Amino acid sequence: MRPERRLSGQNARGGGSRSGSQAAFWRESDKSQGSGDRVPRLGSALFRKLFTRKGFRAYPINRQTVVYVENGRRMDISGEMLADGFQVYVASIVSWNDGRGGLIDEAERERITQNVKASLESQGMHVVLD
Repeated sequence: MRPERRLSGQNARGGGSRSGSQAAFWRESDKSQGSGDRVPRLGSALFRKLFTRKGFRAYPINRQTVVYVENGRRMDISGEMLADGFQVYVASIVSWNDGRGGLIDEAERERITQNVKASLESQGMHVVLD
């Protein structure tokens, strides 16, 4: 077992410029890496990039609405914020906000529902489909 490295900015009593949770994170990441390289936390920007590459993303804008974006088109989907996630009202997936095209058929509604669920779950939310 290797000795714990002293973080930059620490004084002799162990205090420092980093908060306790940050210091604990860096110590844990140092233990998990064989070379001792520090690994920063992944931010939500990375998750947005991952799902944007797939051509879609979903995010809540208030307590009753999730915005779904796919290939430059936008759709507002109704629902309810839960303590640990979001309840999506599938019946509110009717048409795109841009007015192009018509009503959404059942197959497309199912695809959009699965995309919304995957995107919200990647953000750590529990998703309930209603």
